[in-house]
Amino acid sequence: MDRKILFPIGGLIILICFFLPWIRACEVEITGLQLTTDEDVGEPIFWLIPAAGVLIIIAFFLKRQQAKLLAAVASIGGLLLLLWKIIVPFAKGEAREMGLSIQAGGIGTILGLLAALIGALNGASSSEEKNDPKENQ
Repeated sequence: MDRKILFPIGGLIILICFFLPWIRACEVEITGLQLTTDEDVGEPIFWLIPAAGVLIIIAFFLKRQQAKLLAAVASIGGLLLLLWKIIVPFAKGEAREMGLSIQAGGIGTILGLLAALIGALNGASSSEEKNDPKENQ
């Protein structure tokens, strides 16, 4: 599989999974959107996750080498945010004590961020592919 394709696919996965259930609490599934906007549990900092997905997709179509750096930074930032806000409480057992469980949207978002990071570090943007003289020979 061509790793370059992981770059934009990771961004799309992040955007899709933001609207899927991230955690389950008291038999209620909570999406990334609800974690961001809900009056009781909402934290606006989670808006950085879909913003990272959009930045990753935009970076794929940019011509500059900095595009890969932008995507890598957005991926790492999203992963650190999820590590801080979701993964660490689960690892410490605090989340399980409260009856929380991670759901498909949360796992998918993490996988999307990892895929985008791998694609950004190993692949080229779509514009670089078109301008690569080695591939045109």
